[in-house]
Amino acid sequence: MKKENKISYGKIKPIHNKKLLIVIIVFILILGIILFSISRNNPINPSQPTVIECSVDSDCVPDSCCHAFKCVSIDRKPDCKNKLCTADCESLLDCGMGKCSCIENKCMVVKLKN
Repeated sequence: MKKENKISYGKIKPIHNKKLLIVIIVFILILGIILFSISRNNPINPSQPTVIECSVDSDCVPDSCCHAFKCVSIDRKPDCKNKLCTADCESLLDCGMGKCSCIENKCMVVKLKN
């Protein structure tokens, strides 16, 4: 009496498919290299600003009425009517220690020389 070979097609084992496993690994590596090179050529955060906030210093103002730490474009100027501020010097923009300037088309705080 002969033994019958039972063939099971239910599960694929990597051991039996070494060539397929190697092809899949190579494909994943190539895909990773392609994605890496694309991300280097098209950065998500480009070094050049996409939005031009200003062209001259007068286009920039403090971002809040009292003790501002940042500067914004004049079209985003806060409404400072009926606001009272303390005389504390908490930020560079307080007490004449700094000013808002347009640097590379972005509004920035610049420290004034003493």
